Formats: sequence, structure tokens, C-alpha cells
Amino acid sequence: MGVEAEFVSLAGDVKEAVLWYGELRTAARRATLLPGGHTFTGDRGEVAPVAAPRGYL
Repeated sequence: MGVEAEFVSLAGDVKEAVLWYGELRTAARRATLLPGGHTFTGDRGEVAPVAAPRGYL
């Protein structure tokens, strides 16, 4: 059973994180930007580079 992590941003601030399980999962990860309703998904198995924290996380 897979899980999708969705992060919802309102005006540049993360407001919530949601985990979708089972048939509600439609991607591996998702970012939803409000108020425009734009959604970005990632399914290709990309791995983000690991580095020390900088000005933002």
C-alpha cells in the first residue's frame, strides 16, 4: 500500500500536510499552491540533494 504526501501552501506559507492512502493516493508526492489552485506532483523517483540547512527549509 502506497502513501502520498501533499503539502498545501497559502501565499508562500505551508499551512498543512496531508497523507493520502490506498485508492485516494494519486501520486507519490504533491504540492498544492493556493489561492491559485496550482498542483505539482512528483512520481519519477527523483532524490533531492542533501545539504546543511540554509535560509529556509
